[in-house]
Amino acid sequence: MTITTALDTLNITIGDSNNFALTPEEKTRALTDAFNDPHAVTEAWDSSLTFDTSTSSYTVPITIAVVREINIDRDGTGFYEPIAQDLYDIVDGQIRFAPNAKYLITQGKTLYIKGVKKLLSTDTIADDVEGVNLQEYIIALATIKCIDILLNKKVMSFLKNDTSVGELVAVRREKQQTINEYRNRIRRLYESV
Repeated sequence: MTITTALDTLNITIGDSNNFALTPEEKTRALTDAFNDPHAVTEAWDSSLTFDTSTSSYTVPITIAVVREINIDRDGTGFYEPIAQDLYDIVDGQIRFAPNAKYLITQGKTLYIKGVKKLLSTDTIADDVEGVNLQEYIIALATIKCIDILLNKKVMSFLKNDTSVGELVAVRREKQQTINEYRNRIRRLYESV
């Protein structure tokens, strides 16, 4: 799911495909805010670092926000083996290897870093189990943001229609509960990584 396909899904979710209640710009803003939510994270891998026995500290790659584990392909078969966590620490954006790591990790081995990264509005969210949870979270959060825009419009322009502020607040409360459920699912997914 990209932000473009998310806009289609959001239109269906809020029942506003004809842009009666909200403009496309307002919906895109709601989706961008949802993508930028601090809980909107996804699994990330980076293989830009190579182990050097004479180097004990490496900067965590910018593509990784939180390092979960570091792996190596010991025998070149494409199967990654996690490095024991007592061989390194992550401190102030630096991967610091213990002195004995140079005896256990071969010179020149690629470090495959597994972690999480912050979702960007330019990213595509996968259609796997993890991605679907994140997609649903993004749409639910964007829906709340759309309701907030409607509330602001109603309050600021004193619109008269058949929807009361109380109804909008009740729907917003319900959506907030949905978002909390998705946040918990996402948190559990990444705590188990």
